[in-house]
Amino acid sequence: MKNFILKIILHIAKAFMQIIYFFIKIFTKQHNKITMLSRQSNNINIDFKMLKEEIEQ
Repeated sequence: MKNFILKIILHIAKAFMQIIYFFIKIFTKQHNKITMLSRQSNNINIDFKMLKEEIEQ
């Protein structure tokens, strides 16, 4: 019985989160942006330069 109640609570929580996500998707704008992070250095490495060139095409 305890397991059954827990499953019901989880389904309700999942539905609630899906409703929240639905409204977030409706009211937010899509931006064509990419963020590239690197821990190696502050300079742009060759991989990022190559990715940038391919994305710009």
